[in-house]
Amino acid sequence: MPHTSYEARVLKAARALSDASAKACNVDAEDNWKTYSQVFIEDARAALDAAGIADLESRLSALRKDAERAHEALKLAQARVLEDRTTLWRCHVSPKTGTVDDERGREGLREYDHVLRAIDAARSALSATQGTAGETE
Repeated sequence: MPHTSYEARVLKAARALSDASAKACNVDAEDNWKTYSQVFIEDARAALDAAGIADLESRLSALRKDAERAHEALKLAQARVLEDRTTLWRCHVSPKTGTVDDERGREGLREYDHVLRAIDAARSALSATQGTAGETE
């Protein structure tokens, strides 16, 4: 279920309580809701408050913002590391072969590639987390 507001969750829970009550009492669900909706809303709000849902949603919102900031920071870092890697390659590339032939240059490129893979993995993990962070059902 995508991220929904606390009040929407209260209404959804209240409606479920009302429908279950109507079924148990063998009365029309719409009539039951029209007559007792405020009672079911209060009960649902009390249950969700007791479960800490409002606090959980507030913490999830803060985590989403932190994840967005981390994703942007990684994106910037990735661009800078790629620039540095390109500069290293240009400094060490052999004009004759078009490749990096010296060991120091190859080792430097391997280190940059390792860092770039780590950044890619972290960005992918953050993207996957951001895609599911609002789902709580």
